[in-house]
Amino acid sequence: MTSHGQLLFRSAKSEEHETRIDVLFKDVYALHAGAYFPRLSIFEVTKDQLAKQFGDLSVFEEPGVKWFLLQTSKWTGFVCAGGVFWKEDKGEFYEPSQLIPELECPGLLKPGNG
Repeated sequence: MTSHGQLLFRSAKSEEHETRIDVLFKDVYALHAGAYFPRLSIFEVTKDQLAKQFGDLSVFEEPGVKWFLLQTSKWTGFVCAGGVFWKEDKGEFYEPSQLIPELECPGLLKPGNG
């Protein structure tokens, strides 16, 4: 979900994991990512490190921008943003994030309502 330069990744609880994890990128300038994130790892890197794989990224150069490499077992991508934050909790998938509690997600159906 993106809103006002924010990008929220969320892992759902499962039989293996009794918590959800929210990862929030703020002041997002650019994104290259897939739609499925098996075993996501995030690393802060330099623009030059990313350029070796993704080419010239100078168009996204802004003061204060940080570069984050996204790696999964299926693909590699990146986020160019002002910062990244995370929170692990026992909330449900459809409940607001503790990182941005003012953001409601009306499009997400609660179990038994869809």
